[in-house]
Amino acid sequence: MIGLGRIQKRRPTRTREFELELNGVKFIAPENRTILESAINNEVDISYSCGAGVCKQCAFHLEEGLVNNTNHDKSELLSCKTYPLSNLKIVQTKRGRRNVKSKR
Repeated sequence: MIGLGRIQKRRPTRTREFELELNGVKFIAPENRTILESAINNEVDISYSCGAGVCKQCAFHLEEGLVNNTNHDKSELLSCKTYPLSNLKIVQTKRGRRNVKSKR
């Protein structure tokens, strides 16, 4: 008989979430969003301009944790081109125009 094989249901994949600390402000970021996207979604005060890795206003220093850096220049960490792989502690290295006001 055809079609009597065992059917396996696919489990929905879960997106991991990590706790990020940016300049002392903590927020939650999923692994499938850039650090910049997560900061904006959580209304965290972050400097950026283009959101595409050109202006470098969103550069940061990684103090703790692991990231997936998709920037072509691997020596430079930009929040618009970097995804969290663990809980992170980061400090923004450039202070440009601020586009989002922080939660208080």
